[in-house]
Amino acid sequence: MTDDIWSGAVPSAGGLWLTPAGQTWDAVRLPSQLGLCALSAVPGKLGAVLMAPHSRRMYFLVPPRTTTSWNLPHSTALSEADHVALPPAHRGRPPGPHWFIPPRHGRVHTRTDQLHAAVQVALGLRPGRPQEDQPNLAGLSLDQVQGRNCALCNAPLVRARRTGTFCTGTGLLTEPVELWSCEPRCGPHH
Repeated sequence: MTDDIWSGAVPSAGGLWLTPAGQTWDAVRLPSQLGLCALSAVPGKLGAVLMAPHSRRMYFLVPPRTTTSWNLPHSTALSEADHVALPPAHRGRPPGPHWFIPPRHGRVHTRTDQLHAAVQVALGLRPGRPQEDQPNLAGLSLDQVQGRNCALCNAPLVRARRTGTFCTGTGLLTEPVELWSCEPRCGPHH
C-alpha cells in the first residue's frame, strides 16, 4: 500500500512530510545526472523515485534495511537513522521536491541489487547494456516512444520484449518511458 511510505511522517514546510527511512523503505540518494543515467540501466521494474531539484538529487526507494552494504561513490544510502522530506503522492512536477516516478500500489520499491548494478554501470564501474540493446535515444520517433515500433530498428512491433526504462530529461523522454524492442531480437540492421 503506497500510504505506508509516509508511516511515521510529520508535516514539514511546503506541504512536504518529514518521513523516517528504514521502516517501509530505505532510500538511495544520487546526484540527478547519475540518477538519470542509472534509470536506464535498471533491468527490472522501477519503484518510486523522488526528485529534489533545488539540491539536484534523486532518491530511489528500495526495500527497508537493504542498504547496509551500499558502498558506491557519489551516492548515499539512507536507512533507520535518516529522514527524507516526501511530497504528497499527487505532486509530479516542480516547483520543489516531486515524484519523478510516483509511488504506485505494488510498485513502491526498486530492487536494491538491481539499483546497485545500475549505479555501477552509470559510474562506469561495470559494463552496461550490450551495445545492440542500446537505443539511439536522441533519434527515437513518437511510435517508438509509445511502444508501437521497436526502439532499436523502428519496425512495427508484433511480439515485443522490454528494452528498459529510459529518460533523458528532454524531448520525447522528459519523463521515464519503458521502451520495447523486437522479440526475437532484431537483426544488426538497426
